[in-house]
Amino acid sequence: MTSDERGTTESSARVRGPTARPYPRPRDLDQLLREQRLVIADVIAGAAPGTRRLFLADRGTDELRFAVGLAHGQGGDEAVTNEVRALAVLDERLRGRLAATVPHVVEWVDGPGGKRGLVVTAVPGLASVGAPPAPATVSREQFVTVVAWLTDLWEATSGPPGHVELGRSAVDQVLSRYRGAAHVRPAIGALLRARSRLAQVEVPTAMTHGCLCARHVFVRNGDIGVDDWSLARADHDPLGDLGRYAVEATGLRLPEVVAGRTKFATSVKAGMHGALEALTVPGRLWRDVLLLAQFEVALTELGHGDAGRLTLLQQAVHAMPART
Repeated sequence: MTSDERGTTESSARVRGPTARPYPRPRDLDQLLREQRLVIADVIAGAAPGTRRLFLADRGTDELRFAVGLAHGQGGDEAVTNEVRALAVLDERLRGRLAATVPHVVEWVDGPGGKRGLVVTAVPGLASVGAPPAPATVSREQFVTVVAWLTDLWEATSGPPGHVELGRSAVDQVLSRYRGAAHVRPAIGALLRARSRLAQVEVPTAMTHGCLCARHVFVRNGDIGVDDWSLARADHDPLGDLGRYAVEATGLRLPEVVAGRTKFATSVKAGMHGALEALTVPGRLWRDVLLLAQFEVALTELGHGDAGRLTLLQQAVHAMPART
């Protein structure tokens, strides 16, 4: 089996759909740059492991025109294939202004070393070359805009009802790792209660992005663009995206938010409450979604040697109102 065939087989577990190439034989990335008079304006890590994201601008101007999802390591080919499948589904399901918030496939290219690359349109909200970097924190306005976008996405890509996956595997991991550890016992108890409550509800599945964060979500002047769909999944639990972006929005203010006694906390609660109600999930479970999403992020960062998120989670549990 060739690497292309392996990529098609494995990625189909994430998003099913066509992988048609607009060009029978993809041109080299260097050829695209020369013929379209483009330059590589920026390179960042892709959402999926084994990928990079290149941003291409017109030579001599600051206008960003394209992004390139480029395979460069293990799993990269599968991730790039998954993105083109996801974008095909979105192209079919999204209409009007919502369709303008996501990338659209332009062509395939061969990158350095013959690695596969997918060229897509630059999404709205991307900063031009040389523009100030995006702020490290998410503003209230950005949070409201992204949550509204999520509810529109869920409606447009709604699938059959399914069980909540958020926190399921993470709870299993923490029990095996910290069972009997007194210093994390309150946090584990809160997480088990949150997971138990969410396990009792079903949600309409939808297309999910898989890595909603400031690297891939752009909000400027009222425009929103969501780039890099290499981790997308069709007919999946949408609470992961909601929780992940809420974690991004709260940042170090997580204890303040779960305590629920400030204006900022009220705005986060209202946004999450409304989004959950749109999914027919009781809005009162907003803290459960936030804590479990923080927990998943904490475990990922703990695997990289960073315990900061886990400490923040413990502080948030201590700040929660009684009987929560």
